[in-house]
Amino acid sequence: WRQIATGLTHANAILEDVQHLHPKRRLPEFERMTAQMSGDPIEQKRKLIEEARDLLRADGRVTPLERLWWLTLRHRLDTQRVTQSARLAPLSISDETPTQFSAQDLVHAGNLTAYLARVIPESEDQPEITERGYLWCTRVMNRFGMPDPIAQALNAPDADTLMHSLAEVQELSWLQRPLLLKAWVEETINLSSTGLLSDRHADALRLMACLLACPLPPMLETHYRRIQ
Repeated sequence: WRQIATGLTHANAILEDVQHLHPKRRLPEFERMTAQMSGDPIEQKRKLIEEARDLLRADGRVTPLERLWWLTLRHRLDTQRVTQSARLAPLSISDETPTQFSAQDLVHAGNLTAYLARVIPESEDQPEITERGYLWCTRVMNRFGMPDPIAQALNAPDADTLMHSLAEVQELSWLQRPLLLKAWVEETINLSSTGLLSDRHADALRLMACLLACPLPPMLETHYRRIQ
């Protein structure tokens, strides 16, 4: 941070302000700031995205959750200039049930779910999917008709597969995407020992909501109102 902020007289104050943000305020502030930056010149936004990437790599590794933060930063700075409305893709589900996802839809939804399983439901990011991660992943994908053996065989996607599946899920209908987000949120709460979302799990889910242009489910939205 000090290297990137060379020349800023208040660099330490900025860092301290960010570090002292309430955990439930970090993501709302991130959204507010990126909305303000969306109208900045393209070169300035590109520089910010590159410097954010370098900052994340400073310790020699980028965790799954950190990658979600960076992807969301890039997404918001790339797309905020365009009116963000849900794509009116043809519906492929009937009676508002999630069981009619196509086989290809399930593959891509499964890849995103497997990626999140390295963040949820454990308290720290994992290099591989843990037993509880597979349980969470299986319970989510069962909702969409994926059999246990296939769900249990899912692996965390590499960077290229992640980006491809993210792009494909972003193209799902305005009804399908919220159903996937709702399943992630509910199964996270179902596996929580407290029956509540942790701050890091809530952040991961809210970042995915942004990437998929989904409204926050009530249980996720409520989390950010609980600031004492």
